[in-house]
Amino acid sequence: MRQGENMTPWKHRLNLDENVKDAAADNPENIPAFLVMLAGAVESLGDADFGEELRDAAEESQYLDDALENADYWLSQFYDWCDNTRTWVQFA
Repeated sequence: MRQGENMTPWKHRLNLDENVKDAAADNPENIPAFLVMLAGAVESLGDADFGEELRDAAEESQYLDDALENADYWLSQFYDWCDNTRTWVQFA
């Protein structure tokens, strides 16, 4: 398939703070702030249910020994959500 052929155009665009993402990768104590940032982005596009799931994950991540793995899981879920909602996301 050639580039652009049968490609669905982006419906939404999100620009998120790369510093928050990097801080979470560097220190698990920053993971709740990262997940809350994702939740806010999702909620800004009208998905309160997934936003609530991300906020719950942020709260729970404060108590998890494997918080980084948990954050990776939720980041993957967020990217799936972006694909399903045709949302382009950039960390800058």
